[in-house]
Amino acid sequence: MRNPWSFLIFLSVVLLVTGLIHFFLYRGLVRGLSITSPALLWPLRALAVLLALSYVIARWMDGWAPHGAVVAAHWTASIWLGLMFHLLWTGLALSIVKIALRLTGVWGLLAPHHAAMGKAAVLGVVATAVGASA
Repeated sequence: MRNPWSFLIFLSVVLLVTGLIHFFLYRGLVRGLSITSPALLWPLRALAVLLALSYVIARWMDGWAPHGAVVAAHWTASIWLGLMFHLLWTGLALSIVKIALRLTGVWGLLAPHHAAMGKAAVLGVVATAVGASA
């Protein structure tokens, strides 16, 4: 039998990295769309946690859930994982552009347009990720 501590360390690292990715995506969505309403923030947080755990939940369902539910859970988790990584890479690329604009001083000149740019950035990241996933 394999060492259970190795498995627990591996699972902890995977969940930590996945959680950090989902936090990055959640924060980008909330900031980009200027969402401040607690009525929207809490469901978005719950969705982020559920999506972060979607593959773990699908694997957990293997042993007891009906076959159709297990297949649906695995499909949902797999599709989300693919889309998540495309969202991550496009979001990181956008963050690098934003940092470059801040370092060059251009970002300050665009201050009146930050809200519109945030919404356009979220739309662009999502459209690019969905297109890449398709």
